[in-house]
Amino acid sequence: MAGKIRLKMNSAGARELLKSDAVARELRGRAEAVAAAARAGGGKYMVTVHYGKNRIRVSVITADQDARKAEAENRTLTRALQAARTQ
Repeated sequence: MAGKIRLKMNSAGARELLKSDAVARELRGRAEAVAAAARAGGGKYMVTVHYGKNRIRVSVITADQDARKAEAENRTLTRALQAARTQ
């Protein structure tokens, strides 16, 4: 039987990776795919990028009343999340 495996996380390295341009491009691409899929259901959707202390976050939000109605009635944005998984 194998001995114990010890793992020491390099926090600074992980933080640097999570804030890198490559991760930002990947996340933005996935968010744009979700927004495009949601737009097919009607309305306008906006992608925002947030640069935090430890990582980059993206959001896709409804940008008009038609999009809010489509989400409320048909879960358009919620259903569009699958587009991020297939990127």
